[in-house]
Amino acid sequence: QYSIINLDKTFIYYSTLDVKPYTRVLISFGSSKKIYGFVVSVKEDNRELKEIEKEYGFQIKEIDELIDNEPIIDDSLFLLAKEIASFYISPLIGVIKTMLPSSLRPSKLGASSKIKYSSYLKINRENISNFILDKNETRLIERYFLVNNEIKDTLNNSKSLQSLIDKNIITRFKKEEYRYRIVKSFNYEDKIKLSSIQEEAYNNIISSPKLINLLYGITGSGKTEIYIKLIEHYINEGKSCLILVPEIGLTPLMISRIISYFSEDLVGILHSSLTNNERYDEYRKIKNGKTRIVVGTRSAIFAPLKNLGLIIIDEEHDESYKQENDLCYSAIDVSLLRAKECNCKVVLGSATPSIEDMCKAKNNKYNLVVVDKKYNDVNKASVELIDRKDASLFTYSTIFSLELIRRIKEALNKNEQIIIFVNNKGYARSYYCRGCGKTYVCPTCNTPLFLHKEQHKLKCHRCNYEERIPTSCKECGSTFFGVNGFGIDKVKEEFENLFSVPYLVLDGDVTKNDDELRTILEKFNNKECNVLIGTQTVCK
Repeated sequence: QYSIINLDKTFIYYSTLDVKPYTRVLISFGSSKKIYGFVVSVKEDNRELKEIEKEYGFQIKEIDELIDNEPIIDDSLFLLAKEIASFYISPLIGVIKTMLPSSLRPSKLGASSKIKYSSYLKINRENISNFILDKNETRLIERYFLVNNEIKDTLNNSKSLQSLIDKNIITRFKKEEYRYRIVKSFNYEDKIKLSSIQEEAYNNIISSPKLINLLYGITGSGKTEIYIKLIEHYINEGKSCLILVPEIGLTPLMISRIISYFSEDLVGILHSSLTNNERYDEYRKIKNGKTRIVVGTRSAIFAPLKNLGLIIIDEEHDESYKQENDLCYSAIDVSLLRAKECNCKVVLGSATPSIEDMCKAKNNKYNLVVVDKKYNDVNKASVELIDRKDASLFTYSTIFSLELIRRIKEALNKNEQIIIFVNNKGYARSYYCRGCGKTYVCPTCNTPLFLHKEQHKLKCHRCNYEERIPTSCKECGSTFFGVNGFGIDKVKEEFENLFSVPYLVLDGDVTKNDDELRTILEKFNNKECNVLIGTQTVCK
């Protein structure tokens, strides 16, 4: 991809190979550069190349090599890419790159993932009667194939095994092996009975003539149960479903809910903590129709699901659905474009909908569905406000009030569990010079940079800009600095000073992959640790 906007167009190449639309090819572009190209259309022409060049009036280069034998997207995704390119005024190839997993993007040569195959042995029982087997051959069959018709090829290449293969009693073959295994972290009921208000919301969404539905459900109202019943409805109609969650940390919870109710074979996962190879495998599974339910974060909105019937965006108000680098897009905007393209339903779920979407619902552009009662009439949690301006309430800590310290100790003595939610990552909300008062801000967003003490960096939580912590102020030369506000790292520091108990941390800066997240959640769920400190993820 070239950044020059004038190159946002198609180029004509010639080939005698079996080229298909929506595949990658290796081409020469410009003077000598070899790059990946993405085929958008193919026109058959039986004339000689010179005749074709004469018609067009310029020299046509040949395609050097086919990268893909089959299309990596379908017609609906390509039309969606064109819609997105027009909507965001972005080069089409940039949109296509964003839609694809990194190992399939038409950019870096030699970066493609490969299909992983494993060798298996299969018994052809109908051929056994055609031969008289010796005792070693009989023993091998009885030991490994008495119950199973096929096994992984881990046996030594013995004479008996080779003899059975030569007789076509056992066949050795290769089978694709997927590198990602879905793990059920939590056990949920495999049956769901909706309450009357949930049933009403469910029927409202199904019967509404509008494609876009805003599900405004208070915390604890059972929106997930409604999601699952909606998914069941569309799966029974032979359609596929897509569920987006704002953070990777929420995927183990949603996946556990989904595979507690549906077959694990129906479910696929797409998010950034998968390795390139795992993401490649999941993408291919989805594209080949082996997966009908996909759970993922923002980028999963481009999942190549066939016959898409439903898109669910949980916590639709969350800023994580907006990408602010490369192609800047909102997963919600893309979902609306995709709904129009596929004629599928979109459910935007939240206890605190964005002002924009609530306004559209109030103005009858979206179907507004309200669930204002908690599931099973669970009592609302009691809330106690502590005035942070009253210094007398914060004798031992600037973060933990005397009342909060008392409540935590009381819960620990009763062996109860505690969740401490901190709304900020890092150590402090801002960093300033004590000499001249200069506050360090992001040069792009003009917002204060957060202090990440352990990483020795100042970071912008909007655009991800970062810089090293300065040792002296450029304005006045002072080496004395101060901070304002606090983040999760400061909370952890003060918690350790106040309480001599172990704790778990659920923070996107620390927990980078699925296994770490799952381990933390399982430990807390199994009461191996009674204190969980975390950012937004812990609210779920």
